[in-house]
Amino acid sequence: MKKERYISRKEQKKCKKVADAFVELYEIAEVVVVDVGRYGYVKLQYYYKPPRGFDGITTYTDADTMFKDLWREWLEIQLFTLSAGTSVAKMDYADMMKYLPKKKQQQLMDRKKEFARRAKIKLE
Repeated sequence: MKKERYISRKEQKKCKKVADAFVELYEIAEVVVVDVGRYGYVKLQYYYKPPRGFDGITTYTDADTMFKDLWREWLEIQLFTLSAGTSVAKMDYADMMKYLPKKKQQQLMDRKKEFARRAKIKLE
């Protein structure tokens, strides 16, 4: 019986670059991204004690979607951290971003470019 493949080898290599680019995210959040071979890549979040394991599981079979999701995750953590203890913390993430000084907004967008450069992803 032939085993079905859910991700092309080319896309798997691209996803590896994205996973490697976001290693900083895994250090600051309850997130890990793992290569699951012919199934693609999986983001595991919010680890509970055994036997429950991870609460959040997302599977990726294309690098662009994976990049967008990991970028959003990283950005939300930054916005949450920057707004902690302020009235801004009650805003949604889009409003938090608008509330930041232009210089800080630019720094965050520069980080996105850096992640994209490391992952070899072209930004839209």
